[in-house]
Amino acid sequence: MASQMAQTHTSQERSHEIDLLRGVACASVVLFHFLYRGQQADWIADRVGPLLSEVARYGYLGVDLFFIISGYVVFSSAQGASVRAFVASRVARLYPAYWVAAGMTAGLAWLLASPLFSVSLRDFLINLTMLMHLLPLRMGVELVDGAYWSLAVELQFYLLIVAVLWTGTMARIEALLTGWLLLSVVDYMRRMYLPTLWLALDWAPLFSAGILFRLIRQDGLNRQRYLLLWCSLLLALAYGTAPDQLARGSADGSSRNAWIVAGLLAGFFGVFVLIAARRWQLASSWLTRVAGLLTYPVYLLHQNIGYMLLAYWRGSGLSLPLRLTGVLLVVTAAAWMLHQLVELPFGPRLRRWVDPSH
Repeated sequence: MASQMAQTHTSQERSHEIDLLRGVACASVVLFHFLYRGQQADWIADRVGPLLSEVARYGYLGVDLFFIISGYVVFSSAQGASVRAFVASRVARLYPAYWVAAGMTAGLAWLLASPLFSVSLRDFLINLTMLMHLLPLRMGVELVDGAYWSLAVELQFYLLIVAVLWTGTMARIEALLTGWLLLSVVDYMRRMYLPTLWLALDWAPLFSAGILFRLIRQDGLNRQRYLLLWCSLLLALAYGTAPDQLARGSADGSSRNAWIVAGLLAGFFGVFVLIAARRWQLASSWLTRVAGLLTYPVYLLHQNIGYMLLAYWRGSGLSLPLRLTGVLLVVTAAAWMLHQLVELPFGPRLRRWVDPSH
């Protein structure tokens, strides 16, 4: 009983550093979309200075940071949980805000008759499942928002955690991580479509790292965790500096600097080393609270809505900085309302519906 209580206390421990990192990851993705990706795809007609564009083009790595955070946080929430309780917590966390945000995004595209971002009713309804990636060749389904691809990867990771809980193998998590990373090595050398799809092998190093950092923070470092962490880092660097990843989001196929990408990824690992060793700890503040509460709604709302508003307001003659400021204010306000009016009231209700014992 004492060990169960200790485990529950540990799993519920809140790291305000993680909340801040969520905010940093989200901000970097937003900058990537509005100062680089949008221009590359001609969704934003205005160009930005070369220095700003060069910095923003690395902002996509915020998603990689999100996946490390997810491994850390989701593994923590799964410890000591039943399958039903874990599923309830994840469904309540992901779906209410997602359903409303997808509706807002698709609704604005239909209202503005956007030729770039409108989706069919069929595609919209399929998007609501968040399982688009598991459909055969995605059945030609268009994403309601381009940023939602990463949610499908997250959901796949959650399904793997469900499988671990279902089989009662949580106590053997390090052995499972060893096998997962070995499959990831094989996938890196020779791509395997179905195993990669179902096991998220290309993102396994990042999720695994998050889990390992959580284990180290809870129970300390041992030889197996040390070796697995190095394997995760090396694999993350290998995947992250692959030619297709270095050209991610570049319409002209231009490649990023592999050393900068490797340095940023290694920096993420370095920050988590400090968190796992309890060498970097933050007290709760308005910044960590806002980052913790609004990161997910902002991520859901910012991309296509931002592109459409920037294009719509361009006819007013306002400069790009002014229009970007307006977009950020609108998205932040909408994210706050999404949190207050959807996540807070409906998340707990959905959780109790899935798991009445909660």
